[in-house]
Amino acid sequence: MPFLRKWSARTINVAGTRYELIVAGEANTSSLSIIPKLVKRTPVLDEDEPEPDPEILRLDIVHAASVIPELFIPIQFIEELQQADQYKAVEIYYNDCIIEKVIVHANSEIDE
Repeated sequence: MPFLRKWSARTINVAGTRYELIVAGEANTSSLSIIPKLVKRTPVLDEDEPEPDPEILRLDIVHAASVIPELFIPIQFIEELQQADQYKAVEIYYNDCIIEKVIVHANSEIDE
């Protein structure tokens, strides 16, 4: 049974002055009292492994699970970017495993 669905990642130009990355989707929690969230993943560096790709944003999902009854709640993560093409993809982790990989798409300008 899935506990994530409908994921997207896009960069937007806000009022022509700055860029933001918006990662959005839905997570199953089975309860309105549990709020899922995405947090930036802290890399664990092992000397035997290569450096992580800086063009991939890694996020951990917390407070989500594959449970019944299903109750999918919309969630998003927003980060201000230094440049529009800062990330090419987003990896979402759960229990130290990649469970979703989303390509970052460019979007149109948004007025504030």
